[in-house]
Amino acid sequence: MLGWFLGLFLNPISFALVTFYAPLMSVKALKAKQDETRWISFWLTWSMLSTFDAVTFGALELIPFWSVLRCALLVYLLFYGGAQKAFDKGIEPLYEMAVLKVPGEHMKMIESIEKDPQAFAMELYKKVTELAQTGLAAGKAKYEDVKKKSEEKGKGKKK
Repeated sequence: MLGWFLGLFLNPISFALVTFYAPLMSVKALKAKQDETRWISFWLTWSMLSTFDAVTFGALELIPFWSVLRCALLVYLLFYGGAQKAFDKGIEPLYEMAVLKVPGEHMKMIESIEKDPQAFAMELYKKVTELAQTGLAAGKAKYEDVKKKSEEKGKGKKK
């Protein structure tokens, strides 16, 4: 009951910090040409936590006093360098481990996206278009074949 009551107070604070304060400070850092590492670390950490919450269908809400913990985590990430610590100790090692597991041909694809995203998108569009046209042609041929067999069966029954 107390956790629910605290949630009524802390959820709007968390919402305001993530919706207004963090984006405002991110834009300010970008415009001032400051080091954006702090804000990139925050957004990476927060998005991973939000993704985990979404993937588990809000299971984190079942943790007693979750709204208090989330607000405290948010304050820690924003004001006490927690985002950089979370990145250094959690996100970066996971990233390094994931990169080692990605096959070479997929890494080449990722690198091509990084180098020239527009060229990658155009190439992907061409491949999807070719695949769709091939599928449509095969589907049409199959339809014609089935239609022809159906007509032949119909003629055979009339005789």
